[in-house]
Amino acid sequence: MTSFSTPEADNLGLFSLYAERCAAAGKDLPVGEMPYFRYVHLDEDEHAAREYPRESIRWVRDLATYRRTLTRGDEINVDLDHWRTIRTTEPPSYESELEGTVYFGTPDDCVRRIEKLRDEHGIGYFGACMSFGHMEHSRVMRSMELFAKEVMPKFPD
Repeated sequence: MTSFSTPEADNLGLFSLYAERCAAAGKDLPVGEMPYFRYVHLDEDEHAAREYPRESIRWVRDLATYRRTLTRGDEINVDLDHWRTIRTTEPPSYESELEGTVYFGTPDDCVRRIEKLRDEHGIGYFGACMSFGHMEHSRVMRSMELFAKEVMPKFPD
């Protein structure tokens, strides 16, 4: 199983390493059954699909990063905006996340990326997280509808 927020190249590297270790141990590796998860947001308009989830994915990423710094307590009473000003490492750029981590775009963009996963890496189990951060319910539902009507039919297996 993969992390939603790990860059694609790193996830695929882990898949390759796992395959090598399985082969060395004489074990069959059902790559097509291994879950591969991504954050997904679709819209007919590419710009809207890429820009709308910007703040939501930033919030998710930053909260997850902040949680890794906790040594006690929780994040309930934390000012995340203040933490962003004092964190010790900068997050990846949103543009790099668009290119290598998240699937934000048109349905056709999403189909192309999933086809590449399937054709080049044998991925057969794609999981989409479509509601994250502070996204409006109606926009999440529209993205899900586009995924169901325009992406899923391309992958009938």
